[in-house]
Amino acid sequence: MLQKKVCKYIFNVFSFFLILTQALLVLSCKTETEPALTQPIVTLTLSEDSPQTSVIISWTPSDEVIEERVNYFIERSMIRDDVLDTRVFDWEADTPLCITDNTCESGTEYTYIVTASVERFSLFNSKTYSKKSEKKSIKTAKDSRVTLDYPKNLKVLADSNKRNALTVTWDAVENADSYELYYTSYFWSNFNEEFIKIAEIADTNETSFIKNYLTNEQSYTFMVKAVNGDKCSLFSAKASGRVPALENLSKDKAIMLENGIREYFYSNEDSLWFKCKPNEGFLSFYCEDYNQETSLSIFLEDGSLIASGLPLFIPAEGQASAENLTLLTVSDDQTYDYAVKRNIRADIAGFSSDTTYLLRIVKYYSRNFSICVE
Repeated sequence: MLQKKVCKYIFNVFSFFLILTQALLVLSCKTETEPALTQPIVTLTLSEDSPQTSVIISWTPSDEVIEERVNYFIERSMIRDDVLDTRVFDWEADTPLCITDNTCESGTEYTYIVTASVERFSLFNSKTYSKKSEKKSIKTAKDSRVTLDYPKNLKVLADSNKRNALTVTWDAVENADSYELYYTSYFWSNFNEEFIKIAEIADTNETSFIKNYLTNEQSYTFMVKAVNGDKCSLFSAKASGRVPALENLSKDKAIMLENGIREYFYSNEDSLWFKCKPNEGFLSFYCEDYNQETSLSIFLEDGSLIASGLPLFIPAEGQASAENLTLLTVSDDQTYDYAVKRNIRADIAGFSSDTTYLLRIVKYYSRNFSICVE
């Protein structure tokens, strides 16, 4: 009886606080008044120093009649070959109400919008209020060095013959003697991040490029320009592609490793499967982090277990011996910090180079690695 009374009391108290919380939340929402933001008025001018590549964006304040600090966000848009290119710029608080966009191209029209934003926080409610300016457009000055057509029909596709790679293709440009290819991760492509130049292609008959060592299940954005001496084109329209996921998560989907070919992999999965017919009986494993929990298990094709828990790291002093394991030097490889070679011939009773073996690598926290069998 006493237990029922205690439970009823606790329930009543909980119900009271729940009702009180809801009432306060409703009251907070009802009493919230929208700040009287005024619409920013935008002015665009070309930079005197570099009118071909720089635009100065300035705007009127939106906080003349409110006390809160107003933040401003600047959005730039441009359309090329029906592809919308959008970039977002941040404004630093307590600085003049203007920014300089130094990422423009010559002879190109850009449209800007400035958004004024205020965030209000309370115990039970938080909300963002904003007011956008009208769109304003400006065209940069033409650069006499830009005489070539920009590459058209840029495409980014997953490469069916390579893992962790994307193939970029484009149409040839008349009078070009080389191409420059740039890329960035898709997540940052709409922010004011610089694209990285990854290739200069001198053979103008070659209008494709394979970008290796990318991350599975991540998208990348590319653009290319044509070059001839000190003359060049504008950038192509941007194009994006996504690296497929690894599917070797079970024995029946094990990836075949060819002798002497180093394969690169990026994966969040803890366990991946491979198969091979090693000639000499060695497995080299490269990874970005030293990890004392990465291990190898070896099976026959029918699933019979031959060996398990074989370390792919040099044990620390005092731990189990590093039998059949040799530390490799990877000083010439910027991607990897740690590598070992394991003598799997010694791990396999009755080893035969004519036998197909299944390898299961269990790795923890190491997304970036590569392996090679010999």
